[in-house]
Amino acid sequence: MRRPIILLLLALVGATAIACGTSGRDLRPVVAGAPSPTRSVPSTIAAAGPLSSAVASTFTLSSSAFADGTAIPTEYSCTGGSPALTWTGVPANAKELALVVVDYDADSFVHWMVTGMPAAPGSVARGQIPTGGTQLLSSTGKIGWYGPCPPPASKAHTYTFTLFALDQPSAIPAGTSPNDALAALQKQISEGGGTSTALTGTFPSGVTGTTGKGDGTDNNTGTAPGGSALTTPPGTAR
Repeated sequence: MRRPIILLLLALVGATAIACGTSGRDLRPVVAGAPSPTRSVPSTIAAAGPLSSAVASTFTLSSSAFADGTAIPTEYSCTGGSPALTWTGVPANAKELALVVVDYDADSFVHWMVTGMPAAPGSVARGQIPTGGTQLLSSTGKIGWYGPCPPPASKAHTYTFTLFALDQPSAIPAGTSPNDALAALQKQISEGGGTSTALTGTFPSGVTGTTGKGDGTDNNTGTAPGGSALTTPPGTAR
């Protein structure tokens, strides 16, 4: 009686082994020293490429004369020369740079406007005109820089140095009023035609203006083309 039962059990074990061998998980012979086989699972995460060494540049404007948001030294006031400036990170698609200095505390009084500057990192020395740039009218009605010069009765003012990086030439005609020229630049930026960066400096009221240091640093300021000195009318906030 026991022999038929044993034979039946052996037959069942053999059938089970055959079924396992055809389940799609055939076992491979073990090779000495080889790591244990693992199941390969397709990944849904794309392989990362090499890290780029390029770092997005930041468009900045700075001055060695004063830090952003701090006081502008008195030698740059009224008929003093313009401060040295440096700009970096100019966008690759820029075609022109334009520099505008505005006192928004005095009804957007334009102290300096320069267009047509090369679209590249650069700098301008104290009292000089940016290389390749063209000076336009300031709110004095004259061409060139006019330093901070608020009257004694005025509060301290903030002066904003804005550098525009334009993706098309500004093409502002000579003789355009400074506020119209500023509006044209701002419109071009607002319509996606470039970007801008700014540097601000403050200046107290009642400071006696200077005429530079006698070293040629007031060449772009304080004097109209005909040689007449620029003056601040009494009570005018600049």
